[in-house]
Amino acid sequence: MPSQKAQRAVTYTGCWTCKTRKVRCDEHPIACKNCVKRGITCSGYGIRLRWVSDSVTDADSSPVLQGRRRIKLGRDFKVYDAETIEKFLSNIDQHVDHGLPSCHGPFSAFMTTRGEPDQAVTPTTSRGLTSRAAVAAEAHSSGAIGSPQLADPGIHEEGLQRDDSELALNSAIWLPSNLAISPSSSGPADIDVLFDINAIADSSSNEYEIEASLVAGHDAVGIGEENAPSLETSPVSYRGNNIIVRQLDDVLSGSRQQDYLIKHYYIHVAAVLLPLNHSDNPFRSLYLSTAMEGLFRHNSHTTTSREIACTALYQSLLASAAYHRWQCNKQDSIYHELGAKYRTNSIQLLQLALTQTPPTANYQALMLAVLSLVTIGVLSGECDDFRMHIQAATQLRSLRSPWRLLSRSSRRLNELGAFLALLSETTSSEPSLSPWGNKDDRAIYDCSTLHSSECYAFTYGITPTITLAINEVCRLSKNLTRFQLESKSLPDEFLEACEDLGSILEAWRLEAEDTTAIFTGDGISSSVFSHYARGWHGAALIYYYTRIQGIKRADLTRVVDGVGEHVNNAEDLKSVMDNTRQVISMAPITWPAFIASCNAIRGRRGVWERWWKRVLRYKLGNVSKQWGLVQQIWAILDGAENQGIWLSWTDAYNMAGLDVLLV
Repeated sequence: MPSQKAQRAVTYTGCWTCKTRKVRCDEHPIACKNCVKRGITCSGYGIRLRWVSDSVTDADSSPVLQGRRRIKLGRDFKVYDAETIEKFLSNIDQHVDHGLPSCHGPFSAFMTTRGEPDQAVTPTTSRGLTSRAAVAAEAHSSGAIGSPQLADPGIHEEGLQRDDSELALNSAIWLPSNLAISPSSSGPADIDVLFDINAIADSSSNEYEIEASLVAGHDAVGIGEENAPSLETSPVSYRGNNIIVRQLDDVLSGSRQQDYLIKHYYIHVAAVLLPLNHSDNPFRSLYLSTAMEGLFRHNSHTTTSREIACTALYQSLLASAAYHRWQCNKQDSIYHELGAKYRTNSIQLLQLALTQTPPTANYQALMLAVLSLVTIGVLSGECDDFRMHIQAATQLRSLRSPWRLLSRSSRRLNELGAFLALLSETTSSEPSLSPWGNKDDRAIYDCSTLHSSECYAFTYGITPTITLAINEVCRLSKNLTRFQLESKSLPDEFLEACEDLGSILEAWRLEAEDTTAIFTGDGISSSVFSHYARGWHGAALIYYYTRIQGIKRADLTRVVDGVGEHVNNAEDLKSVMDNTRQVISMAPITWPAFIASCNAIRGRRGVWERWWKRVLRYKLGNVSKQWGLVQQIWAILDGAENQGIWLSWTDAYNMAGLDVLLV
């Protein structure tokens, strides 16, 4: 009987190369010896996953799909290396940590549309709202972020009703009486889509012109104008803002008009508002990131008070960009109208957010939205309600004054709000509300905030010592006014405080300030800052001499000329940087120049005329407004001098009847 042949074992083990060749594999780890001996590449033993091209439901009916099928992919897809893929996933993780949707390469992450009954505003949860706020909330939850149909036009004068809670602010603070936009545009009561962030572009009668200008690349701001600002992109990498940059390219509102404006804000407005180029620009890192959060949350159909506050900020940034675009070319009047509309929407959304939860619940978003209204006035030069908004920010800060542990973002907002409040106080002639010697808890809190700030150097170009000195001049001058009104003699403690402050100012040296780490590796910015800081010091001296010591302008010529030299040198340095295409134009803070130029005597004002005309190139409405006011003050002072009457610059400021924020 012939010997029976041994049957060959059927196995699915082995490397992929041997399987393909249908030969036995010795299954040697890493690479089999069969492949090595034959000099061919061993494909290894890993598991191969294959995509199924058709739907699962068709698998049963198609005999071809019984079992595995090789998918023949085209060669038009992009292949990424492992390092790039790792970068994609890392970026997506960063976005997810910030609660943002993301799309990088073939990977994406998105938010689910989960309802949050404890926060969402629905018809059943809006019992505590006023009738107007409830209507607005219902409109918002129905899918638009646009505007409630306000039944009572009187809301624009009186604001929403005050909440009974001790923490609720008077929301009317944020509602100016001059909400009218223009004769040709609908008033606030006619805006049916305030909550719809895309509806304004669709409802604008001039949308065609805007679209045409966008298609034509109309972002060349200031083209054809003699003093157009330089708009080159800065080489500085913005720490933490790369997420925002990519989101501006990938995910936006869907409205070309709003996409254009928000990109204009990021590139131009946020840059011009900061006097020094710095990676931690709050107008990008705080304002824009929070505004984009409102946009993304709206896209995910969440309806919370925080989302409404963030959307109010988003509308405010759109208004800022539109006003700046209009300032760059006054012939584009459509941008002025858009700015007014977006500003109105922002105020009304802010009103609604305040009716839903206590202000401290959404502290950062509300504070940003309020401060952004101040910024609108700086850009447009038309809004005279900056004191109202700054007072609202002060009230918000006071609600959290007992808090000792705050995030970095909240501390930064407190610092910005405190400094704007200080600048607004420098032009006030009101007496102190409390007698000398009384402890004012809010004043102590503000002083602590001003002292601990780490951002004033690059945000305003000032040092901590000079900031505190200006704050002390304000405090002493208010008390001095109170003593004079009450015809009381000045106590020794007050006189000593005045003298000590003067000694501190006259002994000041920039080298003693600890600001070296702020501009490490950036020699040009450090040089510009040194001129800014010395200009602030000279102006603080002038402010002290005139408000406390009553020194006349003729005796301040040397200090006034010194401030003029520093502020012009700073502009000279920036002009060199502009010519080498290294930097975006950065507008200076005008407080030092305003204080010094108001105290310049006849015959020595040429340097100030030159400086004010130079800074008009930044296209900020508030700067043009201040230059006009300086000329009015000069005329008042010269007229009084011709009649043998001596007036201080503060007297002339009050007589001019125009109130400005010196930024």
